[in-house]
Amino acid sequence: MDDAGDLGTVSSPPKHNDQPVFALTILILNQSRLPSLVSDFLQIKRNYYPRLIAPASDFLEAVLCEIKGADLRREIALGARNQARDAARFLSEVMDLCTRSGVRVVSKVFVKAIGQQNRQTAAYTSACQSLFKSFDLYLTSVDDIGVCISDARTKALNVRVAHSIFTQMFSAKQVNFPRIMELPTFGA
Repeated sequence: MDDAGDLGTVSSPPKHNDQPVFALTILILNQSRLPSLVSDFLQIKRNYYPRLIAPASDFLEAVLCEIKGADLRREIALGARNQARDAARFLSEVMDLCTRSGVRVVSKVFVKAIGQQNRQTAAYTSACQSLFKSFDLYLTSVDDIGVCISDARTKALNVRVAHSIFTQMFSAKQVNFPRIMELPTFGA
């Protein structure tokens, strides 16, 4: 699970760097397909962004370099012809890999109102709860169990997310997310 954009205010009138939407997305993948997905993804990164990875490094070292969506968008929109083409091909290969690997994608998208403050913690935690509900419904449909690994933010923000899921999982009124085995785990 990872986010794109932010929950900050969109100025009135909007400024150049205001982000009009916030999205939280969960990728759902059967664990048996994870090893080949990781290996193939690291090879795609090495093919398109070799300058980010030391040539003599261990193959798995490629996981340490992050390719940001904002950088890809900038390369496609403003980059030289070869740079734009490579960024588009990189994205295409990643999407093909996700399709071959049976990845399912579920997102919660907030379109922000101009000039209005957002209740950032409430919006983020409710988006997480919504994605957990979708994930649990998917697990029910395939008669399986699962765990969620979320991109880490700060400890304080991670605690709020985990607590919001905890209160849903162990509600006295009803059991929620019975097929999700643990609170979200946060990774870098």
